[in-house]
Amino acid sequence: MRVYGAVALTQGSILGDAYGYLRLIDREGRELWRYFVGSTISGLAVTPDEGILAVGTYGGMLHLIDLQSGTKDEYSIGTAPIHEIGRWLLWRNYEPLRW
Repeated sequence: MRVYGAVALTQGSILGDAYGYLRLIDREGRELWRYFVGSTISGLAVTPDEGILAVGTYGGMLHLIDLQSGTKDEYSIGTAPIHEIGRWLLWRNYEPLRW
């Protein structure tokens, strides 16, 4: 995987790759889950309580993900028990649009 962004958590690290996947990797190097956002990851940030993950992509999207939901979205691609709570389109020359 070509890693374009990463963030450290108590249980490991979330890595974002060139293919639009997020992967939670534990301290022993095992993949705990993966989640597809659809575009190359440009950056990751997590709240201090590790509850919300913000994921930026080169496609102009900002995904807000609840890391503590414990449930998998019905139509998501991947194995992650997480829930996307919001998405923004951020394109040049346009007002930000909540999706």
